[in-house]
Amino acid sequence: MRKLFAAALTAGVVLSGASMTHAEETAPVKDIGSIHAGETPIESFVTKEGIRIDVYNVLEPLPNPGVQLLLNDGAWGRVGTDTWTVDGTGATKNDAIFKSTGGDYMVRVPGHSATSYPNGVAGDYIDVSLWEDDGATGDDHVTDFAVVESSSTRDYITRNLNGYTDGIPLEAEFYTTHKAWYKASNLTVNYYD
Repeated sequence: MRKLFAAALTAGVVLSGASMTHAEETAPVKDIGSIHAGETPIESFVTKEGIRIDVYNVLEPLPNPGVQLLLNDGAWGRVGTDTWTVDGTGATKNDAIFKSTGGDYMVRVPGHSATSYPNGVAGDYIDVSLWEDDGATGDDHVTDFAVVESSSTRDYITRNLNGYTDGIPLEAEFYTTHKAWYKASNLTVNYYD
C-alpha cells in the first residue's frame, strides 16, 4: 500500500511539474471543459436526422491550440485541423477524418467574409455534412448544417453522438464534407471532441 501511495505521489509531482512548466509558457485561459458552459447558443436546432446542433460565437480561444487530444472525460480537446476551400463552386470537398469518443463533437469555423457570390445571391452559405467513416462497410451520414459568413469565429456543436461509436476502444471516426456557395479565403477549421 505504501509503494502504491509513493508511486501515486511521485506521479502527481511529475504531472504537476509538467503542468507548471506548461503554464509558464502560455497565458492563463478558461478551463477547456467549461467553454460555453452557462452560455446561451446564438442558434439551436434539431436536424431532420434528429441531431441537435448548438451554435455559439467564440468569446475566447480554447487553450493549447497546438495540442491534439482524444479525451473521454467530458472536456473539449482538439482532435485535428483541416483547411476548407471556399471557392463558390458548390463542389463537394472531403475533409480529414478525426477520432471521437462519442458524446458531443465540435467544428470551429473562423470568422470570415465572402469576397464574391458566384450565384449572385448575397447570404449564400457553406453546406456541411458530418459523416462517420466505417471503412469497407460504408460511411454513415450523421447530419447536415449550414455555415454562414460571420465576423466572429463560431462553434457548431453536434450533440449526443454516442450511437456512432464502435470497435475497441469505442470510438467514432468523423469527417465533414463541405460545399461553398460563396467565395472567401480558405478557412482553417478546428475539430474538437
